[in-house]
Amino acid sequence: MSVLARSVGNAFRNKVRTGAVVAVLAVAIGLALSMLVANQAVAAKVTELNASVGTVLTV
Repeated sequence: MSVLARSVGNAFRNKVRTGAVVAVLAVAIGLALSMLVANQAVAAKVTELNASVGTVLTV
């Protein structure tokens, strides 16, 4: 149990490093979520165009 307590203590010992890691993780997760939303929007638009035009779309 002391190993777990030591690892948690070491993770939050340096405030600047902890803040930087949290910021990088937040940016990475935010960018991943925005890419998923963009993918869904493009797929919906392609489906809409395919329904209105009625031909095969090559992107």
